[in-house]
Amino acid sequence: MDGDIHHYRDGEVVLYRRNVSPLWQARFKNPDGGGWIRKSTKQRDKTVASEWACDYYDEIRFKAKHGMAAESRTFAHVARQYLADLESDIDAGVRNPSQRTQYGITVDRYPCNAIITGSGGLVLRPPTCP
Repeated sequence: MDGDIHHYRDGEVVLYRRNVSPLWQARFKNPDGGGWIRKSTKQRDKTVASEWACDYYDEIRFKAKHGMAAESRTFAHVARQYLADLESDIDAGVRNPSQRTQYGITVDRYPCNAIITGSGGLVLRPPTCP
């Protein structure tokens, strides 16, 4: 970054331009508390870029307020988190150990290219599995 940095929304939105690109980049405080989210605004004009960045920030805050993920997550990411939570529940005696096998098999049947959208929908992309 070359010092061309602008802050909005009490520093929660930062607009900047890299030396190697004419496009404005933005980073946003993750309302879920997980650091920063970085996005290209795909804009050359600072005014248009700042409007886009503030609108995007409003969108992710709305999603967080309503229990939705700020960004899309892969099915694999969500499934790994679910299985980790399941393990904790089994260790705590809240869940039956047989669920480890049942749900693990079910999770393995879904393609690794599935995406869980911020609204909880499932979207399949062309296969990209290793």
